[in-house]
Amino acid sequence: MQWKLLWEAGPHVLPLAYGSTTGHIHEAACTLLLSELTQRTFGERATFHNDALITLGIGHEAAQRLRSPLQAIVADLASTAGTAEIWTSLNTVVANETDRPLPRRRNHTHTARLENLRARLHVPASRLVLGLTAHQAKGREWDRVGVRLTPQERETVRQGLSSDSEDHRKLYVALTRGKQITTAVSDGAL
Repeated sequence: MQWKLLWEAGPHVLPLAYGSTTGHIHEAACTLLLSELTQRTFGERATFHNDALITLGIGHEAAQRLRSPLQAIVADLASTAGTAEIWTSLNTVVANETDRPLPRRRNHTHTARLENLRARLHVPASRLVLGLTAHQAKGREWDRVGVRLTPQERETVRQGLSSDSEDHRKLYVALTRGKQITTAVSDGAL
C-alpha cells in the first residue's frame, strides 16, 4: 500500500510517513514535523525520521535541540496560524540546525502536508488510528485494525489469496494484524 492512500483515508488516520525523504530537503523538514506529532500521539517516530535527519545533515544533538521548536510549530499548526507562516517557521527552525540550503518558496505539496497534519490535530488523539503500510506492520499486532484496500485488492481477497504471490502475501500480512477485529476502511470512513 502506498502512503498516499493512507493520507487519503481521512483525518482519523495518522500515517507514519509521507514517503521516502532521501535527497528531498522539504520532504525531510515535513517528516520531522510529522515525527513530533506521531511521537506525541503514538510514542513512535515517523518512519523516515532518521532518513530526514541524514538528508538535512542533522546530528543527534541538533535533533534534540529541534524537538522544542518543532513542538511549538505543531502547536501553531493546531491553531489558526496560516500555512505560509508555519512553512516559514519550519524552514527557519530547520535552517538553524543544518548547512543544507532550504528554498524559502513553498509549493502545493508541502502546503498540503501541513494541512493534512492540521486536520489530524483537530481529531482527539484517542480517536486517531496509526496508519502503516503492510510492510511496516509486519510482525506487529493491535486489538483493532482498519485496512484500506484498493478495488483490485478487494477483488483479490474475494477470490482467495495464494501463498505463491508476493502481493497476496502482503495482503495476508495486512489482514492478519488485528487480534480482535480487522475492518475494511474506505475513504474517510473512520
